[in-house]
Amino acid sequence: MSKVDSLLEMKPFQEKGEIFMEAMRESLQLHYGKCELYRKFCQKNNFDPHGRYTLEQIPFFPVSLFKTVKLLSVDEKDIVKSVSSSATTSGVPSKVYLDAITAKRQVKALGAIMSSFIGTERKAFVVFDSPGTVKAAEGRLSSRGTAIRGFLPFSKKMIFILDNDLNLDREALQEIPQGEDVCFLGFTFLIYQIMERHRGDADVAAAMGRVKSPLVLHLGGWKRLQELSVSKSVFNKDVARFLNTEEANVKDIYGMVEQLGTIYPDCEYGFKHVPLYSDIIIRDPETLKPAEDGKEGFIQLLTPLPNSYPGVSVISDDLGVIVKRDGCGCGRRGKAFLFHSRAQKAELKGCGDTLAPEG
Repeated sequence: MSKVDSLLEMKPFQEKGEIFMEAMRESLQLHYGKCELYRKFCQKNNFDPHGRYTLEQIPFFPVSLFKTVKLLSVDEKDIVKSVSSSATTSGVPSKVYLDAITAKRQVKALGAIMSSFIGTERKAFVVFDSPGTVKAAEGRLSSRGTAIRGFLPFSKKMIFILDNDLNLDREALQEIPQGEDVCFLGFTFLIYQIMERHRGDADVAAAMGRVKSPLVLHLGGWKRLQELSVSKSVFNKDVARFLNTEEANVKDIYGMVEQLGTIYPDCEYGFKHVPLYSDIIIRDPETLKPAEDGKEGFIQLLTPLPNSYPGVSVISDDLGVIVKRDGCGCGRRGKAFLFHSRAQKAELKGCGDTLAPEG
């Protein structure tokens, strides 16, 4: 069994020990050997995955690279599907290519992480999206569709309450069960949009009111709410009122399409915990050096899970801060962080020219 797969046999929120770094070394060496572009990237950064190095010394791709370069560490014939981001900022989506090994690892990681937050008993999921979102077209799937599919192992049924134009489907609303363990799921801006359109609608309120204190899981979309000056606290308060639940039950899930499977939900204290299967470094926006705990910077995420593409170390233009290392009241071990916002005008200095597409 590979080091990476051994890592995935362990529970997600415990002390990392040496196993995480061993899995990272294995993954880095694999991509160095099998992906010419990644090998050139490492060489340009004077990095040898066979040598000695710390986590902070592992070079990182900017997320923008996945919009312009096709990164593969396996043969094309081994790719089972591709996943594209929503492309809300630039209009150009990031795209990653999954083989069966990567897809299996991502499903296993997501399942272990989410079980820690919502348990293993299957629930009825009420989804703020259309049924068509989860259907793949010619092996391609959006990040929204992939994210929703990731919750299938936790669901005994999924009720999609939006039509293909992403408007509320009033007939589907009537399928929301009463007296069952229900979880609402959707992308942040879609939930907000539907809530704003139907905030005073008595029929919608009656349908939502059939469920008492449901869990609400929402993903992505904060850039649009940022533009509308809607804070997380305001969003949580309004959604809790709209969906008949407590604010503590409204949980934001952070993640990247470039590293599917490793996700970061809010715990009951509002912190995002880094599982055994990944790690986080916050980098100073000016120098890109690791920032001290408590200092805001760009979020760099590292994981050994990808087998088909070298997405092992990626830096985003999202801003966040590490707030704890162990010691959270929820009992989860490891680093805990807060996502603050998408950087408005900051650039990932020194990253963009490290690997340009050739040809």
